[in-house]
Amino acid sequence: MQSRTVLLAAFCASLLWVACSSTTPKPSLDAHADGETFSDLVGDTADPGDEGVRLPEDAAPDQHSIDDQGPDACVPVCSDGAECGDDGCGGNCGTCDEVLFCLESTCVECLGDDDCAIDHSCLENTCVPLGCPTVPCDNGLLCLEDTGECVACLAAADCPPFNACSDHVCVPPPTCESSKDCPDNTVCDKTLGYCFECVTDDDCPEDHRCIETKLCELILYCGSDKECKEHDKVCDLAIGECVDCLSDLDCSDAFYCLGSSCLADVCDQNGAWPACIDGSVAACNTNGSLLEVMEKCPEETYCSEATCHPWLCSPDAAGCAGSVAYVCNQDGSGFAEETDCAEDDEACSGGECKPVVCEPGQPVCLDPLTLVTCSESGTDFVSEPCGDGFFCHDESATCVGWVCVPDVKGCDGETSLTCDQFGTAWGSPVECNADGLFCEDGECVACDPACGNRECGPDACGGTCGTCEAPTSCLAGYCEDQTCPTPCNGKSIEAFLCGIDVCYPDLVGATELAAPQGDPFDQMFNVQAKYGDDGNDLVPNNAPSFAIMATGKIANTQHNDEMAPNQCGADPIKQGNSCDAITGTLNLTAPAGATGFSIDFVFLTKEVEVQQPFDDRFYILMNAPVTTNGQTWVINFMKCLPNVEPDFAVEGVSYCYIRALSGFAVNPSPLNLAGTAFVGSTAWLRTSWEVAPGEQFSLTFRIADWQDGKYDSAAVIDNFNWIFTPVTPKTEPLP
Repeated sequence: MQSRTVLLAAFCASLLWVACSSTTPKPSLDAHADGETFSDLVGDTADPGDEGVRLPEDAAPDQHSIDDQGPDACVPVCSDGAECGDDGCGGNCGTCDEVLFCLESTCVECLGDDDCAIDHSCLENTCVPLGCPTVPCDNGLLCLEDTGECVACLAAADCPPFNACSDHVCVPPPTCESSKDCPDNTVCDKTLGYCFECVTDDDCPEDHRCIETKLCELILYCGSDKECKEHDKVCDLAIGECVDCLSDLDCSDAFYCLGSSCLADVCDQNGAWPACIDGSVAACNTNGSLLEVMEKCPEETYCSEATCHPWLCSPDAAGCAGSVAYVCNQDGSGFAEETDCAEDDEACSGGECKPVVCEPGQPVCLDPLTLVTCSESGTDFVSEPCGDGFFCHDESATCVGWVCVPDVKGCDGETSLTCDQFGTAWGSPVECNADGLFCEDGECVACDPACGNRECGPDACGGTCGTCEAPTSCLAGYCEDQTCPTPCNGKSIEAFLCGIDVCYPDLVGATELAAPQGDPFDQMFNVQAKYGDDGNDLVPNNAPSFAIMATGKIANTQHNDEMAPNQCGADPIKQGNSCDAITGTLNLTAPAGATGFSIDFVFLTKEVEVQQPFDDRFYILMNAPVTTNGQTWVINFMKCLPNVEPDFAVEGVSYCYIRALSGFAVNPSPLNLAGTAFVGSTAWLRTSWEVAPGEQFSLTFRIADWQDGKYDSAAVIDNFNWIFTPVTPKTEPLP
């Protein structure tokens, strides 16, 4: 045992003298700072039967002398009552709750102010509440700064009328019905039901008066200010009494004189004015007695630096500023809270950060009836039903008109077809002739042609009842002469119908010719047998006449007419103004068996000659309950020429209306225009369009200058025809 004892003594002497010989907390001998254990340090020198060093059984627990306990022992140092702290042997004398701190073996609530709540301070290691004015008092309470308490009143002026302030509590006067109910030296004010020192002057001693506070006030008579000075008053010589003031100069700073009393200033007249007060621009008057409103800020504005400004955001509302989600402050002057959604690869929508789920503005078909478009934020979709008569086209991601009426059957020769439920395509083909049948109204039937006395048109079995020879055409089963009576000219509605070859009175309803902007219609419209010199290309395609509509005088040789009253209005199709407009509208009923119609025209314009940046245009407008779904469509358009701005696109194909700068009208003209004074035009064009048999619809021809009334354009219109064979809607040059 000797070698072990000597080594321990040397170890304590050289390294751990404090740990081995004092009450100062000491590190454990079981784990040395560099990871060596006690056994590592002293070596395994114990005798085989040695059980280690033991304290004498009668040793006191707080003894720590090596001499008393033996050289091999570490005695924990924990005084009586110790709650915490190091015991000097690598252990501790106890632990404090996690909300307490150990100070000199005692658990305490705090060591400094930072250990306490924000409205408490650490006093003698205990958190105590902070008093006022450090912590503001609740509404309605006042600070008693001597003690830091919040109290109801400091003086009677802090209380309701007629209340006294007693021990910082507002105390109302005694209640009463009669002065008999009141304490000595008080009387009952029966109106108020309280006991007061006085109600009238007679209740007061001599030389006193009863003032508004129901107190008796000594009347100080005077003939000079000298007699009032000891009372801090001045003499009102007019009444011979001492008063608080006769002018503002008699009052102390921050007070002004009203009547004969000094009242606290309403505002600081020496402050920076004007200023923003309660949402208004205001200024203090010269003596501080009045805060004058110079401008009340209107709705949706806020006041800053004595100026009304428009809201930067709606007060207290959440919103988005680019990628920043914000909550507006109370007056609309800025953001109370803001978060940049982009930092988390999100976008702002409705004042919230949300994941980006789509490309902003990108449309897509949700189903055959619904188009959805990615919102501006890219966080959600905006749904738009295509509506009756339309379906959502997947490839173009647009709502387009039905290809066919949903669930309706039809025939393609002797093949029966059924339109799908959304009107997107014909399908479910059935070959009727495979069974020796015919297709009629989409059904395979064994049929009788049932022509009766019909001369032309389709029979009931997919064949024909006959064809018509020119100049007649088939109309409702009969060959009808389409040539209008001669002569056919003038400015009447009858001349208009005759000129464009609508010569079937039973199929024509109301017709109107108009100059909607008040222009002289009779100079801008005519029906005639030719336009210009003999031998030019402007002759009727179906004799004897055609109609001419122009934005200026038809016979003018300059075609630069600003027609009085020279008014313009919104164009019905394209955003912009149209001027010198002229229209012709007719209501028609498609005959039985008709599948469509066609009309021929030439567009002439001065704009291509002078190369003005004004785009005169000629529309043929159709409105039909089935064919156009009750909407007004422009039906005379063509595929745009290269490098021409399109008017619209369908399935990636660009289309242009018939207008001066579309490239369809050129200079020199492809036609001989001699005698018209026009040098630029289109070729003869034909517009064909489909219609449902028996459908009632309107057709409007409209020509107008674009953006100004100068440099005219005209349209020559001719050769209306019903069509009884399959129709492909289009506008194309005549062969």
